[in-house]
Amino acid sequence: MILKKYKGKLPDGKILPVISNQKLNAYLKEIADICGIKKNLTFHLARHTFATHLLEQGTDLRTI
Repeated sequence: MILKKYKGKLPDGKILPVISNQKLNAYLKEIADICGIKKNLTFHLARHTFATHLLEQGTDLRTI
């Protein structure tokens, strides 16, 4: 459904919209505020946290 929503509507043959790192971090800050999270969430932090969880679940480091 999501792919159908954007099909033929984006420039340069993109399949999904791309947002800037700055905008993504603003969204994460908004989510943190709503959830009562005091930590400064950023994409960089989220990426490393996700990798840590994968490692804890036994995923091979080369895959991550």
